Amino acid sequence: MSSEKNLQLPEHYKIDLTSKTLEEGTEKVAKEINAWATTGEFAGEEVVAVCILRGGVFFFSDLVRKLNFSLFLEFVTFSSYDEATNTQKSNKDLKEFHSPFDPKGKRIILIDDILETGQTLEILSGKLLDLGALEVVTAVMVYRNTDATKSVPDFFATEIDHSTWLAGMGLDDSGLQRNLPDIYKIN
Repeated sequence: MSSEKNLQLPEHYKIDLTSKTLEEGTEKVAKEINAWATTGEFAGEEVVAVCILRGGVFFFSDLVRKLNFSLFLEFVTFSSYDEATNTQKSNKDLKEFHSPFDPKGKRIILIDDILETGQTLEILSGKLLDLGALEVVTAVMVYRNTDATKSVPDFFATEIDHSTWLAGMGLDDSGLQRNLPDIYKIN
């Protein structure tokens, strides 16, 4: 059953992922990241969780509270979509990124709402590594596994195989509906 039984949603919204499914996926990702934090070449080094705003904020806040190690929290604004038109930005528009924190010598977890093509996470990962991060891993709430997808996140809460536009849990419909606790397909 949907979490928003009292909300008046547009008729073209169809439930795709329930809040229960997302919560279970977030638990899975937290367990995987907790294991990652204590293993590998850089185990014991400082970890910075970086929320990619605006969409990643709900998944980020749910996820970091489930992690069992101390970490720094940072936030960046970086979007591959034009919020007004729901269309993808050009590669040129995505190249402009300046880190609001110094990643040098730190392990970074980039946390976002969705990986569609992988372009956003790829660009940010590269920039942070260029700035001296020891390691960059990615965690997303939704991994959209389609022909357009060029990469796979290190950690993901749930996987879909369709390209229908989504709204809810940080994903927006022209800037709105981010606050829905479930994720809807917009048909």
